[in-house]
Parts: sequence; C-alpha cells; structure tokens
Amino acid sequence: MRICSVDIEAHYRRLLFVGTKEIVVEGNRIRYLRYRPFHRADLLHSYLTNFNGLLIGHNWLRRDLVTLAEHFDVSDLVPKSTDTLLILKSRNDGSYSDMSLESLATQNFALTKAHKRLGEKVFDIWRSDRLRAYRHNHLDCYLAFRLWFQLITRREICTYGMVRMRDGSLHARYLTLDDTDVRSLVEPRFTYRAWKRWKEEETEMVRTKRCSEEYRPV
Repeated sequence: MRICSVDIEAHYRRLLFVGTKEIVVEGNRIRYLRYRPFHRADLLHSYLTNFNGLLIGHNWLRRDLVTLAEHFDVSDLVPKSTDTLLILKSRNDGSYSDMSLESLATQNFALTKAHKRLGEKVFDIWRSDRLRAYRHNHLDCYLAFRLWFQLITRREICTYGMVRMRDGSLHARYLTLDDTDVRSLVEPRFTYRAWKRWKEEETEMVRTKRCSEEYRPV
C-alpha cells in the first residue's frame, strides 16, 4: 500500500507551505520514501491528484483539506483521504479533547516536537529559520503516519487523559478501534459530496454550540 502523509503550515488564511511524506507499507514492513515541501498550490494540486495511493493526516479532512479547498479543487482528493482525528473523535465520546498530534505522540511514541519551542508559532519559525520549519513539518508527517499505522495494527491508542478505577487507582486511558474504524482508515468513506455535507453540518454544530455558550445565563 502506498501512503502519502500530508501536513500543511498556514498563518491564518495564508498558506506557508505543505509537506508530503511518501511511505510504502507491505504487511509489517515499512519503507520511508522522500519528504517534499510544496510552496506552489498548482504543483501541490498536481502531485496530490496524481498520487496513486492513500492520503492521510491528523485533522486532514476537518481542517487541512478545507484550507486547501480555498486554493484549488479538492474533489479528486477527498475520495482517497482518511483522517485519524475523526476516527479517534468517534471513540472519544464525540470530543476532540486531548486529541492533538503532539499529545498523542508524547503518550504513545515518547516523541515531542523538539524543533518547536513551547508557545512558539510555526509562522515565527518560518520567518527566522526555514530549515527548522521544514524539520518541524517533516516530523508532523512522520508522526501522523506512525499514529495511523498503530491504529490499524494495534487498534488502540493511549490518550492524555486518565481513568479512575473502582479501587480508586488511576490508569492511562486507551481508545480501542473496531473493524469498521480500521476499515475507514484504510478505505476512505467520504465522497466529495458527502464530505461537503459533513463539513456544513459540523460547522453548524460548532456555531450552535458557541451561540448557546454565549447566551447561557450566569
């Protein structure tokens, strides 16, 4: 199976660059191929459209692809895309809490974003040291793949939260996937039309939640 892990770096609505990392998975054997950053939207669009394999990312369908849709047509990309964050959300009571790539990587792989200091923005790194920005992005692509691979092979992930047992002891909290979850990570479930409808519904849910919080009586 041919995989392309994708991660975008943006500053508000301005796209800085997009990193791609190609990987080949043959059973439990993994071959890491090249990492390539793209600065031009037309070249990125051509590359992703012609890529014959699975596009993966953490928050790829919910955020990154939405950002890219402002620059080019993504209708050919959605049907070959999957998102680890969406699968984990369905197992986390519908919440995105404690689901950041960095926290999951720290909990499960003992890896942190060493190229990014606490509180530092990628835009600031990009302005001062572009090579360090590429290393940061390359690591994100790698971590997104590691997360995807663990989910389809071990079918569980340790989250940042803790669970209190009946005896009062605290244990690490794990999310476990079933066959349908794993299938969704290997065989994309969205058509372009279904993805657009899903995004509209989620946007409306977020807007409704914010309104209810703003007008909640004190």
